Amino acid sequence: MAFTPLSDLGRHFANQQANVQMRERLAILTAEVASGEAHDLPAQLGTRANQFAAHDYRLGMIASYSKAGSLMATQLAAAQSALENIDLQRSTISTQLIAISPQATQVELSAGAEAARNGFAQLISALNTQIGGVTLFAGTASGAPATASADVMLSAIETYIGGAVTVSDVQNGIAEWFADIFPTDPAEGYQGNTQNMGRQIDKDLSVALDVRADDPVVMQLLQDLATAAIADRLGFSGVAQAQLLNKAGEGLITQASGLTEVRARVGLAEQTLAQSQTRLAAEKTSLGTARNDLAQVDTFEAATALQAVSDQLELHYTLTARLAALTLTNYLR
Repeated sequence: MAFTPLSDLGRHFANQQANVQMRERLAILTAEVASGEAHDLPAQLGTRANQFAAHDYRLGMIASYSKAGSLMATQLAAAQSALENIDLQRSTISTQLIAISPQATQVELSAGAEAARNGFAQLISALNTQIGGVTLFAGTASGAPATASADVMLSAIETYIGGAVTVSDVQNGIAEWFADIFPTDPAEGYQGNTQNMGRQIDKDLSVALDVRADDPVVMQLLQDLATAAIADRLGFSGVAQAQLLNKAGEGLITQASGLTEVRARVGLAEQTLAQSQTRLAAEKTSLGTARNDLAQVDTFEAATALQAVSDQLELHYTLTARLAALTLTNYLR
């Protein structure tokens, strides 16, 4: 078979093409050695492509669930902290109110009412706690405050019971306001909705913050504090004021168990979430290993091939340089 020599232009083109191919192969092998993963995954996986895709899909879902779980964990922790603060206020104020005697001076009575007003305001502030722009105790209506302001509520309650003449009238009127007005009138009371805020934290598992500002326990705390907060604003005698303050204090003490139960519900959600996050982390590790086993190359073979291509490319450059240096004068010598 006759050999047809290449022209100078043809040889130049062939050299360029060989150079490009070797550099591309060098880049692929370098990436494979660095990552340990095959460049041509379909060829590497073969019939195991569906298994690899399933691992990838589940890993993506785990990442999504883990992110949602992390955010929910932050919100639950903030809710637990707010409830702890509420419980502290309840305990402190109840002790002060229960100690007020029928013979207390007006200064003492007003001090008790003022403590209740401050506690009421702090409770409202806790109920309107926001984390990342999300109100915790408003249910799924988390873009706005959970309740109206403390001043608005106390003013509305005073107006509602304006005709009260006895301690029982005040108690019954405030109870009616919290039963009928607070849950239904966002201008004066609860501004959230009746759906609990929650998140999907795994395929068949979700966790909710099932405590809202309209929870019966929370409303009872507000009711007791409101009773004490307006005790010195109704024109009642000192004895009647003391009765209102004492009954409010008794109510706050009684609500200790209810608030403990509410906090336990949040704690159970935290526990469920923590267990789920642990399971997801373990599954992520297991699936990640399985996925990498499917996609990985033999790093020793890849490194050997890389060295061979590197040597070949170096030789190619050396020959190209020598050919470029050839001249007719040097040839004739």
